Amino acid sequence: MPLARSRHWIAGATLVAVLAACQRQPAVSVNVPGIPIYPGAQLEQVLNDEDRDPTEFYVVARTAASTVHDWYVREMRARQWLPTTDEVQEVILYTDPQGCWAAVSVVQDGADVNLQVSQQRPGTPCTVVPTLDPGDD
Repeated sequence: MPLARSRHWIAGATLVAVLAACQRQPAVSVNVPGIPIYPGAQLEQVLNDEDRDPTEFYVVARTAASTVHDWYVREMRARQWLPTTDEVQEVILYTDPQGCWAAVSVVQDGADVNLQVSQQRPGTPCTVVPTLDPGDD
């Protein structure tokens, strides 16, 4: 392959790889800023008033709940959110190192997935709850 064609092919392959990586990046919510949004999720409703914690509702079309659920388990841990409930449930509660909480709900609805993300209201004090050794009573 001539050098010029080789360079064009490499440049083209690099562009395709970069565009593919960008499409897989999770969205970032202004309303629930600490929680990643599953790529391709479509925002359906926003709840954000002084009486509620910020919450958003999404639909992920033609996707299995297990795919979205597993993605959240990985992504939340990568952002230092640790589960405080069993990670196999439809709703998983998380806490961050400062003791703030978040929740992610993933429910299959026919061929689609209903996704709900919520986070502790900004300005609300976070409380670190120490975990006990299972042998301590």
